[in-house]
Formats: sequence, C-alpha cells, structure tokens
Amino acid sequence: MTCPVGTRPNAAQTACEPCSPGTFGADGLACEACPAGEAQPFYGQAACVSCGCGSEASADATSCEACAAGTSSDGGSCAVCPAGMVSNQSGACACAACPVGTHPNAAQTACEACVPGTFSADGLACEACPAGEVQPFYGQAACVSCGCGSEASADATSCEACPAGTSSEGGSCAACAPGTVSNQSGACACAACPLGTHPNAAQTGCEPDAACDASALSALAVPGLTPAFSPGVHRYRVPAPVGGGTWARATLCDGTKTLYVGGNQASSGARVGLWLGSGSATVAVYQRWTPVGTYTITVDPSLPPAPLTEGLASLSIPGLSPPFDPAVTHYTAPARPTSTVPVTAALASPGASTLWIESLLTGSGATRTTWAPLGNVVDVTVTEGWLEIGHYYVTIVR
Repeated sequence: MTCPVGTRPNAAQTACEPCSPGTFGADGLACEACPAGEAQPFYGQAACVSCGCGSEASADATSCEACAAGTSSDGGSCAVCPAGMVSNQSGACACAACPVGTHPNAAQTACEACVPGTFSADGLACEACPAGEVQPFYGQAACVSCGCGSEASADATSCEACPAGTSSEGGSCAACAPGTVSNQSGACACAACPLGTHPNAAQTGCEPDAACDASALSALAVPGLTPAFSPGVHRYRVPAPVGGGTWARATLCDGTKTLYVGGNQASSGARVGLWLGSGSATVAVYQRWTPVGTYTITVDPSLPPAPLTEGLASLSIPGLSPPFDPAVTHYTAPARPTSTVPVTAALASPGASTLWIESLLTGSGATRTTWAPLGNVVDVTVTEGWLEIGHYYVTIVR
C-alpha cells in the first residue's frame, strides 16, 4: 500500500511515519526539506507554507522569523535595507527613505538629524555646507548664504562679521585692496582714503600725509567739486544742487583743530548736509576761536549735474551692463518677457544709510521685483537722513 501524503515508509517499510517539522511529503513516498523561503512547524504535512512579508524562514525551516530592524522582506528572505533607506522596527515589509535634513544611521535602523554645519537635500547623506554658507540648526535641508560684511565660521555653523581692514560682498572676507580701508567690522566694501591721507598699516583707518599743512584740510569732497581738491586752493565751484542742498565731507590735517561746515561744527571726515541754495557756503578750520583756514564753495549753474556715487556696495540685475562699479551711475539691462526685473542692492554702510528701489524702502541685500518694461529706467537711490548720496539708473533695453 502507498503511504498517505505527509508521511513516508519507514526504513523497514513496515509502517508509514510522519514527515518531521521543516519537511513535507507531497506523495507519500519521501519527505523533502521545505523550499527556500517556506516553513513547516508541524509533523505530517503535505506542503510547506510561504513566510509573509516582514519575515523569513528559520534555518531549520520550522518557523517564520521577523526580519530584524535594518532589514526587510516582501516575502521569502530578509535583506539589508538599500543604501540611504532604513527600517526602524522588526518585521518590516519594506525599507523607507529618510526625510530631507536627515540620514540613515550606520545600522540603517533609524534616521538621524544632520548636525549644524551640514545639510541633506535628499535624505541619503549629510554634506558639509558649501563655501560661504552656514547652517546653525540640526536637521536642515539646505544651508544659507552669509550676507555682505560677513563670512562663514570655520565649522559653518554661523556667519561672522569681517574684521576691520577687510570686507565681503557675501561669501568670504578679503583684505582691503591697496589704498583702501574699512574702519569697522562687518564692512560690505572697503573705501578709498580722502585726498591728503593714506591707509594705516592695518588698513583700518586713514592717516594724514606727512606734508599736510596743520592749518588746512587734508581732503574735501562735495559732489561736482571743481577744481579737484588741493590743500592750497581755497575757492571752489559746484553744480547747482537739486533743491539747494548737497553734502560735504571735510577732513582736517590736524585733528586738534575744530571744523565748521556751512557754519555748523562737524566731525573731521564725516559726511554732513550742506545748504548752498543758489549762493555759496564756507568750510572753516579753527584753532580755538580763531579761524586758521577757510574754503569757499560757490554754486556755478554752468557746471553739469554731479553724479552721486556714494553708499552702494553692490547692484545686481540680470544682464546688467557694464558690471557694477560704485563710480558708475548709468547702466542698461535687457527687457524680460514679464516686463519685470529682480533688483538686489547692498549698502556699503547698512547701519548709516537707507536704500530705495523705485522710491520704495528696501533692506540692504534684499531683492525687489520691479516693473521694468522696455525703455523704462529703474532708479536705485541711497540716502543718509535727508541727504541723497547715491543715485543709480538702469535703462531697460531690447
């Protein structure tokens, strides 16, 4: 007689004996080991059963065992999670990707937040911030750029102000170019020393030239000043200022003297308002109560309007031509299909001056999208108090 399924003849063929766990007998002739990925916990069975997702057959095929954390199975055998994926508990049918700002731990059993100074845009791995960018927080998908006047710390966890004698348009601080200075930390740009002075060794300030006359000015700046300042020349002309007011910056050769600009006491080297109307004004140097040097500035309507080139460190518009130079006031930029352009400008001294784009108050370094059809002129203006110190024009061309 034939043995029933789930059994087999014993060695003497005198009886049928059941197949043991981990095996099966489909024809009553012999017991076979369960196929890979299947198990059988009972005696005398005609078939093995497949292990479901999240599990695999034990080594002796007598049971289905849950996949360990860090592995998964869609039925059959457990496999380590693919690179960049995790399973955080046993019995996972599939591994999962980590969210942005995190990465899998070494065992692929959990997602860990990226530490400050790093980021993860895809959840696969944390990367160091690019040069000039920082990230002060855990678990971030991107780093952020440092603004002008600062640079990324060595560990890219914070933006640090550029020290005096250096500047940055955004990215990294660089020593001032020869002949220029920055006299405070956080400078977006370095500035040239006035006539009659030169940078100190650290380029953190301007020093009087040795030949300077103690009773004179070492420098005098007024928009459109004619002729160019010379300590021995005491009479100057300027174009008629819009509204009658302009600015002046006078620098004493001898810091112990007292300076008056337009009749008002002023600090040496500071920019101050100067009322001219249609007449004239004086800049005077005093020793105590005695005038020791006087300079006269007279309005000359025949002179062309003076360009205003103070206060702006950078100007960015797509296609701007020529590239921005603080001494250049007129530019062009190509028209765009939307008839708008994004305008980004940064002040040389954000704490002391104010930025206006198309007459709208705008933060230094911020981008303002403005109406700019073909032929339009975009105005960028810098003011200090009521003084207009910088005015730049961008004509939209074909």
